[in-house]
Amino acid sequence: GRPPRAHVLVTVAGVGAPCSVAAARVLPESFVAGRVALVLDALVYVFLGEIMTALLRLVQGRTLLHRMGTRSIVVGDVPWVAQSVEAYLSKLFACSYAYASVHVYGANPGDHLVHRMTHRVVRGALLACGRPDGRLAALTSAENAACLSVNQASSIQSLGATCESLTVGHNPFKLPLTNAAVFLPTHRPRFICEQILAEENKLKGSSGALLGAYMGLRSAKSDATTRRGSVFSGGPGRRGSMLRGTRRASTSRPDATGVVSDEISRAVATCLKEEDLHAAHAKERRLKAAYDAIASQKTGHLDFDGFSRAYEATGGAMRRASLRRVFDEADVDGNGDLDFREFKHCLRRGDVGVLGAAQTRDDAAGTTASVEPSEEAYFGASLREMATRRLAPFVLVESQYPSMRLYESRVASLQRFVAFCVMFHALAKKVADWWPRWTCGLFKYRIDRTHSIMRVATTASPVSGAE
Repeated sequence: GRPPRAHVLVTVAGVGAPCSVAAARVLPESFVAGRVALVLDALVYVFLGEIMTALLRLVQGRTLLHRMGTRSIVVGDVPWVAQSVEAYLSKLFACSYAYASVHVYGANPGDHLVHRMTHRVVRGALLACGRPDGRLAALTSAENAACLSVNQASSIQSLGATCESLTVGHNPFKLPLTNAAVFLPTHRPRFICEQILAEENKLKGSSGALLGAYMGLRSAKSDATTRRGSVFSGGPGRRGSMLRGTRRASTSRPDATGVVSDEISRAVATCLKEEDLHAAHAKERRLKAAYDAIASQKTGHLDFDGFSRAYEATGGAMRRASLRRVFDEADVDGNGDLDFREFKHCLRRGDVGVLGAAQTRDDAAGTTASVEPSEEAYFGASLREMATRRLAPFVLVESQYPSMRLYESRVASLQRFVAFCVMFHALAKKVADWWPRWTCGLFKYRIDRTHSIMRVATTASPVSGAE
């Protein structure tokens, strides 16, 4: 920058240039001293803006080598948070003076932040990035991507200095390359995945460590599924499934053909390879054979007694009352029996879906149940207690993925947005309050106004594509 106007007025129109005045008083007869003093005064005029900035940074304890001029702030988070905070922060500085204005950008660390912003990293730029709660298995990869983006931006150096980065998140782990980290307190109960890692003392750590822990659980799930199989999910090579249990329960009746209808066959044939079509026919025949083996010979339908005997033959440990809830929910038409379509739908739900049905209240079965507050020690505690040993823990973890994503999109991201707003409002207010305090009220501006003086944007945007 330009030298402060007050210095120019005082030195040129008043007492004179400081170095020349000092040289004239100390060595009034020396020509060389006078010329050197003039050079020093010229250098002071040229670099006075940088000199004053450096002095201010020394007083405030800030890095000296940061770029001088308008600062850039990059907000990284999911799109709605990044865009909303970008609009909010830019409006807070809309009426600020040129010496204290900022350029604001927004980007998604899980998508384009690295490609759009890392080549713009300069000394002193501010990167504020939100981190999803990586303690939840469904969000660990998202937090890991955000951390990698921040680390890559923070590692770019020039003259030994880089950008200033901070993170706002839920997982209490500070990235080594960041300048600061804000951890939002957690007031919700844990999910099953958090409880499992807490029992193994693995819940605290970086997103990379959490990702490794969940990958271990996933691989254990794959081994357990191959080794033990599932009670309600049939398939080749799976022992203990309900399909194989029904074959052991009754082998006196011949296998039914059970071929898929011609309409379904034609629909399936359009999207499956020939060998996949044969596999689909074989699976349908196995399902029909299992159903015929346990269905009542009189009615041809499956009643609750036959359903419970088939379940017990597989080694299932669910209580009869819970199994009754599963049966009643599968009985869509409410006639007390399961036809082949209802039976097939029940098996395709898998163990987790069946356990969820088993927890349905008796007065809510078959109706649109109201969601009541959970009183569990952690989300899914009763589901985990009802699960048999043959069910791998990560199967239960995966069953809560929709809840985790819903929590992130509706609650956690909103918490980060509020945290960003509070932090940046304090920043903008501190900058705005400096001007009237040090200019005796001569210079001031409002952070709640913009030059457009527009309260609500009524212009249709985006433009409708109906035309």
